[in-house]
Amino acid sequence: MMASVDDFDGLLETIAILSDVDEVRTITEGREQLRSGESFDLTDVERDMRSAGRL
Repeated sequence: MMASVDDFDGLLETIAILSDVDEVRTITEGREQLRSGESFDLTDVERDMRSAGRL
């Protein structure tokens, strides 16, 4: 099998992430939050940052 350097680096990074129990837990929690609607879109974040004087 041949793969580009970028693809190989991406594969190594994926293996590293999936080997880290805390990272996998964080990803799983994030996906659950998205499914349940506990997320913010860009419009929400921009509005809140403007209200806080950060934009």
